[in-house]
Amino acid sequence: MIRPIPSAMPNGPRFKTAFLPILFALLLTRPGDLTAWKPNKRAEPEQKKKSVVNPRIWRLVLTPMAGRLRNNIRFEYDIPTGPDETTHRVRELIDSGWGSALALTFVRGRFSLFNVFFIFPSVNSSMVVGDVLSANYHQPITWWMDVYFGLGFTYHSVRTDLRNFEDTVYKEGVGATAHFPVFRVKNDVFAPFPKLGLRFHLPIQRWHLTPYVSYLNESLKLRVQTPGGNVYIPPPVDDTKDIPELNIQKWKHYHSVLLGMELSLNFHHALQLRLQAHFNANHNKWTLRAVGSAFFHRDWPVGLTFYLEYSEGIVHDNIYAFMGPSFLY
Repeated sequence: MIRPIPSAMPNGPRFKTAFLPILFALLLTRPGDLTAWKPNKRAEPEQKKKSVVNPRIWRLVLTPMAGRLRNNIRFEYDIPTGPDETTHRVRELIDSGWGSALALTFVRGRFSLFNVFFIFPSVNSSMVVGDVLSANYHQPITWWMDVYFGLGFTYHSVRTDLRNFEDTVYKEGVGATAHFPVFRVKNDVFAPFPKLGLRFHLPIQRWHLTPYVSYLNESLKLRVQTPGGNVYIPPPVDDTKDIPELNIQKWKHYHSVLLGMELSLNFHHALQLRLQAHFNANHNKWTLRAVGSAFFHRDWPVGLTFYLEYSEGIVHDNIYAFMGPSFLY
């Protein structure tokens, strides 16, 4: 008996079941992998493929930006309340203001550098100046994972100049109001933090996930200065006493362990998004950052970048939002 030969064209449920893994693989394949594939050559194992990173190629992106800051600052000082007695005080100021920033991104091979400098001339009766620096390097150990080394540094300075500053201190049920014609407070925060982690290659475009651990050494320089003032004590005392000149300077140091995570999303190099979060395990503080950029045409080296940050500090909490044009070199 002659049996019919099965058709070479797959159809029905078998074809659909076999096609689904192929479709899923195509969705996860990078465009460069498709053009580099040659059917007549034997595919090499992933471990033996040469790195596509060219250490001689570098890129520089400059981004002037404008934005807004919501600043919450806390400062401490002592007010004389007796011949040999002072009262410790803590004040909190909340305000918003406009400012500008300049961001720089440099990439060469496996090394990358990101820096943003910002200034807000008038917020909370203060001038706020700061800088955020991040240098990173990754060394492959397998085709899907790298060792990640990083070094970060943040600087934050707040110079507050208060006019006709008043504060009321209560002692034994009696409120005494201190008045200062001028009251100046300056906070400078210096915080270096090395980072060590693992960088995982996700099977979607050029996406990476990097968990890391860091050690933060935060130094706070606080200075309170006033030419003096007076304290008025209401009846039944009904008296006014002079407050001598104050010039107090203190250094405080905080040591913390940071637990962080960074997600880098790259869509054909035209759209890029970097999300970063770290948690201060010693002081229960969070810092969240998002940096995104878009370049609309490969022949036009001009794009658009935004920068968002929410940071909780020892003496201040800030929310930043910036946006501006990017110039690629």
